[in-house]
Amino acid sequence: MSLNLPTAVAAYFKAANSGNSDSVAQCFAEDAVVHDEGRDMRGRAAIFAWNDENQKKYAAVMTPLEATGSASQLSVVVQVAGTFPGSPLPLRFHFVLGDTGISALEITL
Repeated sequence: MSLNLPTAVAAYFKAANSGNSDSVAQCFAEDAVVHDEGRDMRGRAAIFAWNDENQKKYAAVMTPLEATGSASQLSVVVQVAGTFPGSPLPLRFHFVLGDTGISALEITL
């Protein structure tokens, strides 16, 4: 099944699955925030470091399964497989989109 995701969100999943942390960071607005595993990462440099750390730790591959929401706020159910207990897991990625890319991302169970 192929989802019709907004350009920035599709680019995020493509970059994340390729392991390219720089490309992941470029999907976000300059002042974006990511909330994951109880932490907030603010700005592209912090998002780069977060993605790079997670790729080394989990080697995750993400498959978007379902998307709901609007052009500015989107929730995507994603199957995440990697080197972590319980893999693969369905996680929910809550995106807030702005004029210059993703302005916020929260990842939840």
